[in-house]
Amino acid sequence: MVLLIINFRYLKNVKKKGNSKTNQSNKEKNLYSALNDFHSGSRSIMEFNKELKVESVSKETLFVSIIDDDAIIRSMLMKILKVMNFDQYELDLVAYEDGLQFFESNRIIEKGEHFLILDGVMPIMDGIEILQKVKKLENRTNIHILMLTGRKRMADIEKALKLGADDYMTKPFSIKELQARIERLIKRMK
Repeated sequence: MVLLIINFRYLKNVKKKGNSKTNQSNKEKNLYSALNDFHSGSRSIMEFNKELKVESVSKETLFVSIIDDDAIIRSMLMKILKVMNFDQYELDLVAYEDGLQFFESNRIIEKGEHFLILDGVMPIMDGIEILQKVKKLENRTNIHILMLTGRKRMADIEKALKLGADDYMTKPFSIKELQARIERLIKRMK
């Protein structure tokens, strides 16, 4: 039903521009004709959809890496991110329990945009160390970082932001606020 509404609105705009053969592409004419046939009852919904052959819009892959030593936090973040939807990106989610595991995976060298959620306090390579290493990489302009940590001192926050973190949240955190911050950061990309 949504498909019909979108296509009907599209066709109304085409019709407003003028429905002369010179103003319409073949695709627009076929779409308009198929919709008119559907509305008149001479075509079923299945025939109409087959005629449309609507092309799906492909989304870019956004590589999202969660790096946190707490299994509960990793699991919660994965659940939150799995239900989030973005117009321009399809999320490719992977969680790691420390920075060493993350770098050994070579995920960060994948071509495309990256979004990292970093814990600040971890036994093997903490969030600040990961941040420093990531910001030295050649593709650093395609890497966006949200620090999500128990470190609440102003000096820690300032250091992370100066090193290039895009945002900083302290634990414990509000899930709604975290979702809003993630959405804002991802929508600002490209």
